Amino acid sequence: MEQTTLDQASAKELNVTGNWTYFIGFYYVFIGLLILTTGIYFIANKESSLLFVNYLGASANVIQFLNDTNIWLVLGLTVLSAVVVFVNGFCLITFKNNEVSFFLTEDESKLSAAFKSLEYYLKLNSFFTIILSILLPLAAILYFSIS
Repeated sequence: MEQTTLDQASAKELNVTGNWTYFIGFYYVFIGLLILTTGIYFIANKESSLLFVNYLGASANVIQFLNDTNIWLVLGLTVLSAVVVFVNGFCLITFKNNEVSFFLTEDESKLSAAFKSLEYYLKLNSFFTIILSILLPLAAILYFSIS
């Protein structure tokens, strides 16, 4: 098996990339926890949450929608959102861990695994970006055409 070697500049850039992915990965994990906590709080304290949303200036239609929404729908969307964010964070943290392992052991499979987790992250983000860029305008059109 051929040994992979990186010049000093490439190794430095890979290390900087790894540091940023580690930071962003932990940020995603934190945001995932925040989403999950907020969703659970909304479910547990629906009345006070609706008062807070009203205080923020939400319209009567939004308040009515939130009041009529099935609690399991809110829980499902919250858990789905949190899982997506957690998986993104996990992929980025795994990239950094495999990148560090590559530099310590010079095992080419670790570098390949690092880029594989980065590939998963990019595919997941691309998929949800495309889906949301289609669904959000459609939801806005439907909302404004009904009201």
